[in-house]
Amino acid sequence: MVLCTSPGYDLDDPFGIRRALRSLSADRWDDFFSQWCQVTELSEFAVERVRDVADQLARQPVEPDGRPEPLALAWETIRDAMDSYLAARGEVGPVPRLEP
Repeated sequence: MVLCTSPGYDLDDPFGIRRALRSLSADRWDDFFSQWCQVTELSEFAVERVRDVADQLARQPVEPDGRPEPLALAWETIRDAMDSYLAARGEVGPVPRLEP
């Protein structure tokens, strides 16, 4: 069996949940999982729809001191992981990665 992968795709964390949690302090995990449950249910568990909502949530406003909102960073991680997942499944073309 040939295993297709794409840059950034993690076989052990295909939707980026573990990576998203690592980006949050433990006291924000419940907030994240509450949003995750709402997003996946409202999206009817369709990866493409969840990815689109993750993209919207990743664009949340910044903190008053100018830092990105922590949940927005977590959703950015989810969005990027889902892009890689979809690319690995061949449902979208390779996702370009811009280096800072």
